[in-house]
Amino acid sequence: PNELRKPELGSSQEIYDLIVSDLTTAKTLIGNYNKEGRVNYYAICGELVRVYFLIGKHAEAKLECDEILNSGKYPLQSDVMAAFNKAPGDAAASEVIMEFVPDPVTGNNEWDATIISKTMPWGVINGGRGADWNHCSWVMFYMSDYFMKETGWMVDPPDDYSGGPVALLDKRYNNTYIRLEGYREMLPGEDLITYKNTIMTQFQGITWPSIWLDKYFRGADCAVTKQPLYRSAEFYLTRAAIDCENDFGDFGAADLNMVRNRAGLPSINRADYATKDAWFDEIHRERMREMGVEMGDRCRYLMSLRLPIGLGDRPADGSAGAIANPPYSDWYFRIPEDEVNSNGSYPPGFTQE
Repeated sequence: PNELRKPELGSSQEIYDLIVSDLTTAKTLIGNYNKEGRVNYYAICGELVRVYFLIGKHAEAKLECDEILNSGKYPLQSDVMAAFNKAPGDAAASEVIMEFVPDPVTGNNEWDATIISKTMPWGVINGGRGADWNHCSWVMFYMSDYFMKETGWMVDPPDDYSGGPVALLDKRYNNTYIRLEGYREMLPGEDLITYKNTIMTQFQGITWPSIWLDKYFRGADCAVTKQPLYRSAEFYLTRAAIDCENDFGDFGAADLNMVRNRAGLPSINRADYATKDAWFDEIHRERMREMGVEMGDRCRYLMSLRLPIGLGDRPADGSAGAIANPPYSDWYFRIPEDEVNSNGSYPPGFTQE
């Protein structure tokens, strides 16, 4: 009874050590098992990359990236939509390491991405575009002005919403994302399909141009479209960030350009930038374009590099929160008071203030 009333408090280091131990053990046990929708050897490598990167073990994260990318099993394909439009049973896009596979009949109601993606799966076909246009009324989160400017897809919103310097080059612009002009009434003689696919019609209060995430539910039957969980593009960009952070080799240029070139953007090199920070900003921007909100990537990426989690478009006067700086102490849930009161391992007078 005394042990139950006073269980040992685990440190974050112990928890991460346990996670890494489990994953590395799993790698030795899984062998060549490879089934649609299930974890395979390289998916475990991918999860180890995320864990090592987050806890600052860059050398270990890079080795796991090397194992994935040097295997030759997951090359990037030229079609940026190929990872997001497959039905259960379809061969995965070449860059996809592991996917979530919904039930081929019911879809399992696994539609979490609806809250962030333009369309919804219910009864929607062909990705909710063209003659089958759909913009879910639940979805109210479009990309921030900060995102639209940083990606180079708009010039300087909210002052200038015109197409940015790389908008027409980037395959992801209007593919994995979609730009919609501000609401206006349909003009006499205007084509209805074109109108719906280019003008904001769902939320008439949005009278300015906006960019929406539109990479999910893009299959012929949206309810049973697979969702990638690990893609090689992520690990090219992670390895690029690690090389830049640690002054390795070409500062990540080859890996960065692998993703840029697939998206239609020209190659760039570290030597063309006056400072390392300016070059690193290019890696950050490419991560935003490629990963977007996929798998909660943005906050995890910033935390992995110990960078501030910024305000985005929120006012800087403190009325809408503050910048979250490392070690992000204010971003964690408080320990429930019942836990503190019932666990004798917490010292007398323990406070979370």
